[in-house]
Amino acid sequence: MGSSPTPKEILEHAIRMEQRGREFYVQAAQIVTMPGARELLEELGRDEIEHEAMFNDLQARGDFESLAIGELPPDLRLSDFLVTAPIGPESTPQDVLIHAIRMEQNAIDLYSAWVLLYRGSEIEPLIEGLVVEERRHKARLEAVYSDQFLEDW
Repeated sequence: MGSSPTPKEILEHAIRMEQRGREFYVQAAQIVTMPGARELLEELGRDEIEHEAMFNDLQARGDFESLAIGELPPDLRLSDFLVTAPIGPESTPQDVLIHAIRMEQNAIDLYSAWVLLYRGSEIEPLIEGLVVEERRHKARLEAVYSDQFLEDW
């Protein structure tokens, strides 16, 4: 993307990120040996397909501001404290969730930096919407992690 990307270019980048996420989850599901971790990876891969379809739909409609609609989920900030490791044969569902939370946080960090870079431009609402959407993805993963692995959180 050049110095002033178009909304279409921003969404194309978001779509590529979702595709890379899906590819990662599909490949990781073939590596892990624990059935629960494999199932979680497969589910996360399906989620990425849904996210990609949503971004494609937004792009087709030219509806670049609808992402930011809705309530912003709470941020448990688990990614600030959880350490991720590469997914391998012995990865557990907990390892998978930590990795997925970190991937979502990386997307949030990227889009948040773009918001600052393009503050006041016509694409700022779209990028803010991407931040919100990635925060929704991360919040869902953090809720699962909290329910499954944190006591008295």
